[in-house]
Amino acid sequence: MKEKGKIYFSACGLGLGHVSRCLEVFRKLKSRGEIEVFFSSYLDALPLLEAEGLRFTEAPSFSYWTWPDGAVDPWRTLKWLSGRLLFRFMKQVCFEVRQLASFKPDLVVSDTRLSTVIASRIIGRPVLTILNQLRVISPGLIHYPKLFRISDFFSHGFIEPGWGISDRIVIPDFPPPYTVSGENLKVSPALKRKIRYVGTILPVKPESLPSQAELKAEFGFNPEEPLVYAAVSGPAYERWWLGVKLYRAFSNPPEGFQVALSLGRRLEGARREKGKIKVYSWLPDRFKMLKACDLVVGRSGHGTVTQALAYGKPMVLIPTQEQTEQIFNARTALRLGVAKALDPRYLSRETLQPLISEVLQNREYRRRAEKIMEEAGKLPGVEAIVEEILSLL
Repeated sequence: MKEKGKIYFSACGLGLGHVSRCLEVFRKLKSRGEIEVFFSSYLDALPLLEAEGLRFTEAPSFSYWTWPDGAVDPWRTLKWLSGRLLFRFMKQVCFEVRQLASFKPDLVVSDTRLSTVIASRIIGRPVLTILNQLRVISPGLIHYPKLFRISDFFSHGFIEPGWGISDRIVIPDFPPPYTVSGENLKVSPALKRKIRYVGTILPVKPESLPSQAELKAEFGFNPEEPLVYAAVSGPAYERWWLGVKLYRAFSNPPEGFQVALSLGRRLEGARREKGKIKVYSWLPDRFKMLKACDLVVGRSGHGTVTQALAYGKPMVLIPTQEQTEQIFNARTALRLGVAKALDPRYLSRETLQPLISEVLQNREYRRRAEKIMEEAGKLPGVEAIVEEILSLL
């Protein structure tokens, strides 16, 4: 590594998962030596970058039409993107080229931003891509076979070759047969030599924390009773909808378990208690809660599922309607026997609490999740990404 390497991080700004991964890589790199970094992102990622006190720029955003519950509206999205998609993408590429030319990095790290990968090649900079979707199926098209096939053709014909121009591709997921994003990672032979599965990115390892009973007591829960950790995640508008629905689902005292509900509102630090339920606006020690709990309830985003499995926790998943990645992740979790799934349209106390009780009472869910945890513990995670970055500097 050079005396002071310059690294340009570019993260997808939909939700906090992508930028959180980049921040963890940045922190680990910083502990290895002096580096200068600059971030590019948009939407939900910007407040987090600002809170970290890092230099960043707001890139042109890309999103899709959704309903208040986060469900994608494919028809309005297609109508809105019609005639705009190529122009919008080229606008992103031109923006990234200008930023890269100004910052002059030694290396570019792109987390799920194809425009940055292409811009890096235009100005001749090496690029490492962090990715858990090579095959990108447009949200909202999973129930429309003809549109699904068109989207799949576009993905294989254009998007996947685009990722392929990266120097390296690291996948923060478990190797087969436990790959959570397996449906979106059908790798062509040409790409296999560039790809490395590194396991989930964990800022805190489970073995570094106190025992489960100690952590339950630390949070004020009964160590002898099962604890459910309900984690709200996703874009801001979707977090509000899911938070309200989960709060109502747990409004009456749950039978046989306790609940910690995190609403994912970073700028609010309030906590409320109602019987066996504690509601947090934000959980800064969420990995402590992840070890303290016996089951996780939440969306089936990649980070949520892989981190829960890395801690050996079974799940009740509520995939966002029409969001193909989450639907595929939930299907994989069901196939692995570590989760039950619930359609968000039918989320209520009457539908959610029986599923939670079923998973808690059936030890097989916990046993399978703990088996995957054992395999996850053997993977290098963020250390492997840092090694790959240092080898390219």
